[in-house]
Amino acid sequence: MGKGITNPIASIWSTQLMLDFFGEYEAAATLMRAIEEVLTARQALTPDLGGTASTHQLGDAIHVHLRTLVHGSRSLYTVRFTLE
Repeated sequence: MGKGITNPIASIWSTQLMLDFFGEYEAAATLMRAIEEVLTARQALTPDLGGTASTHQLGDAIHVHLRTLVHGSRSLYTVRFTLE
């Protein structure tokens, strides 16, 4: 098992590029906005970005931001981060 510190943004960004390629411009823009907001907040960054979050925590942060952008504050669950 790995260390869980790999930055997942490249994988998520590739999905954004695919959505854009297939003409799903609004979905692509929303996903990019979620990525940008997580990076700007600087609360769930992997070590390569100067943080202490795990791969899973960064992915979850992007997921939560994406759900909030799509559904507003009616998220089905809340992710809590414990970053030391």
